[in-house]
Parts: sequence; structure tokens; C-alpha cells
Amino acid sequence: MRLLVRKIQKSKWMQNDILNGEPVSGDAITNCLKTKNNTISTWGIMSEDKIEQAVLAIVSAHQHIDTIDVVILEKENIEKKFNLKNEPGNTPVKDLVDTHIDICGINYNSLGELAQAIVDKFKENNIEAYGIDDIATYHLVKDNEFSKYLLSLFYRQPIDLHILVNEGGDILEEVSESCGLVPISSASQVEEGILVCFIPKTSYSVRLISDYKKA
Repeated sequence: MRLLVRKIQKSKWMQNDILNGEPVSGDAITNCLKTKNNTISTWGIMSEDKIEQAVLAIVSAHQHIDTIDVVILEKENIEKKFNLKNEPGNTPVKDLVDTHIDICGINYNSLGELAQAIVDKFKENNIEAYGIDDIATYHLVKDNEFSKYLLSLFYRQPIDLHILVNEGGDILEEVSESCGLVPISSASQVEEGILVCFIPKTSYSVRLISDYKKA
């Protein structure tokens, strides 16, 4: 893993003008850098194009899904000042459990150093916001049971997913508009062997997932 991803609240960090040298607010420290057993939880990824994996690992451990802010830190830089330890992560996504990494041995001084590392990322404009539409595709098409779990958190109700199986570019099941489903516009949108999920209709669009079954 080359990068570490941590959930933060951008609004807490921007309470003070940290871009121009003002100190980090107490709310940013106590809300975004909360420790457990003197450790801070992060999720490891190999590159920024894998960020959605870390985002899903984060949101899947919560009781609801909302837009979140994340900071991306270079693991090499963090390792120079902190001890890192791989620990199984709290996520129902089995493939991501072992991507969890704890920053260990946090104390008064090192907490300030970590806060400064995050401030530096604000100055580099390397804070990203992600919502449900950003994380749905990668995981919905891979795990039907978890898909239902993920969406039920977002919609606060049980979800039934309509599944189409695509093989060799051919959709094996016809979908009628009369049943509240809209078929994908092109079979080329879906990779061979992938599951295509139809989810409750919302205002956002989801890559590879064509359209949505009304709840």
C-alpha cells in the first residue's frame, strides 16, 4: 500500500484559516483525529485511482451513508514519524478487511504532527468529497448481498435488487419498462460476466448501473 486514506470533516478544519497559518481548531482534532488505544484508523490503497475502495470500507462501517470528506496521505511520509500496523478492519466488505492500517503510538506531540500533515494536504487541495454515487458501481456489481446491505443503509429500508447477467456482451434477460426498470442503453457498457444491479430511482447517475427500480 502506498497511500493512507482517512475520513475527516472538511468544515471542522476550515473553522480557522489554516491555509494562512492559523492553528487547527479543537473540533478538527477531537472529531477527525479521535484515537482508540492510542491509534488512528486508516485504509491503505496502492494508488489514487483505487480511492473508492477505501471510501467504501469507511462508509460501510457506519449506520448511514452520506457524503464524506477524505484525506489521502503518503504512507512513506507517515512511516517516517509513526509506527504503522496492519490490523483487520471493521467493514463487511471481505476483500477490504486486510487493507486497514493503524497509525500507532499517538501522543500529544504526534497528534499535532499528524494534524499538520493533513493541513499540508489542504494546502495541496488534496481533500476529496465522496457520495453514494461515487462508491456504488465498483461494489454493487460484485456482491449482491452486500449491495442490498449498502443501499438499505442509504435508503433506510430493505432493498430488492433486480439482477441481469451479462455474458459476452449479450444481456440474457429482457427488461420491460412496464415493470419500472430501464434497460442499459448499450451492452458494451458492461464487462463480460458482470452483474448489473437496478436500484431505487434517484437523481444521481451510477456508472455501469443503468437505471433504478422504484422503491
